Amino acid sequence: MTAMPFRINNDGSSSHVFSDQLIPLRDKFGSGSIRRASHVEPSGCGWTADMEPMGGPVLGPFAKREEALQEEIQWLAENL
Repeated sequence: MTAMPFRINNDGSSSHVFSDQLIPLRDKFGSGSIRRASHVEPSGCGWTADMEPMGGPVLGPFAKREEALQEEIQWLAENL
């Protein structure tokens, strides 16, 4: 499994992939703002991860949604 990308920016803000595992931190420190980085959706040929909101390509198609999610996280780790 690919590690979730997490970056602390020069202005003190952070960029990361949202996960339910982060909810306790959100509850403790506040929600901040959430911006969609991609769209993992079913297509006619399987599942795709559309990275266009981050200026990236459409990844896939993949046979399983989980495969698309893993490739999405990998792409973000390399390009965030």
